[in-house]
Amino acid sequence: MHDPDKKPDEVPAAIDFIRDTRRSVFLTGRAGTGKTHYLRALRGETHKQHIVLAPTGIAAIQALGVTIHSFFQLPFIPIVPNHKPRHTDPAKQTCFEQHSLLARSGFGRDKIELIRSLELIIIDEIGMVRADVMDAMDYLLRHYRHEPNKPFGGIQVLLIGDLFQLPPVLKDQDWAVLSTHYDSPYFFSSRAFRELNALYIELQKVYRQDDPVFIDILNQVRGSCISDAAMEKLMTRYKPLSIHEPIGGRVWLTTHNRKADQINQQQLQALPSEAKALTAIIRGEFPESSYPAEATLWLKPGAQVMFIRNDSDKSRRYF
Repeated sequence: MHDPDKKPDEVPAAIDFIRDTRRSVFLTGRAGTGKTHYLRALRGETHKQHIVLAPTGIAAIQALGVTIHSFFQLPFIPIVPNHKPRHTDPAKQTCFEQHSLLARSGFGRDKIELIRSLELIIIDEIGMVRADVMDAMDYLLRHYRHEPNKPFGGIQVLLIGDLFQLPPVLKDQDWAVLSTHYDSPYFFSSRAFRELNALYIELQKVYRQDDPVFIDILNQVRGSCISDAAMEKLMTRYKPLSIHEPIGGRVWLTTHNRKADQINQQQLQALPSEAKALTAIIRGEFPESSYPAEATLWLKPGAQVMFIRNDSDKSRRYF
């Protein structure tokens, strides 16, 4: 049986490497290999002054960190090294000049002191970070730490993520601007990453699944090269079902949140009891679209509840 509290064998050595050296690291691995466990274990064991950053609000919440754009006060439009904006009107501006970041950031004394005290920056879900965002972070850190010749101002950087998962979110018009400066929108096309000379560490063993056949099928799907035998194995679980049939105890997977919300509301309304509203306590500045759940959650006795975070209480009463 899978034990969620068991520390993967590869994790201690990787933690020791970050703790005992100043070398930057790119830590990757398939889903279920222990990347999230590694991040949590490292935060509990390292004595280095550090921060945890992530590209999105949901990822930042899950990693107990802050978003990259929030910490560095970055614009959401492309940030290019040597390019003057076409328009002076911010509403019409299609890109942002890297050298203008200093005027935009306006860091206070406390933020600058924090930046200068940092020994380690951890960036989770690195696969979603754009190349221009990497270079923007690098530019600001070099400036405020007075280390113009050292990538990220001389700070050790730990990048965590799986490039087979979510890519950077990029509009076509934004890539039209960035493509004149970068080979790809991914972080590894940035100048900062090339100069970082990060050590590559890949966690190999999958701990989330115990069935070797299923793990093999998942690996084939991950590599977009699934065999006929694997497809036949998956098809043994296929059962045609109309969306108009009663849902019963089934779990529906949908491609859009809107459809999932519709199904959930239908099932909630079908319960005979009275609905109660629970309002979230929100700390920090996050757009509502990045919330991990609805700000107001409606529940009824008998409704199914899905927990999206592990129970932090030692008794683990719920999950």
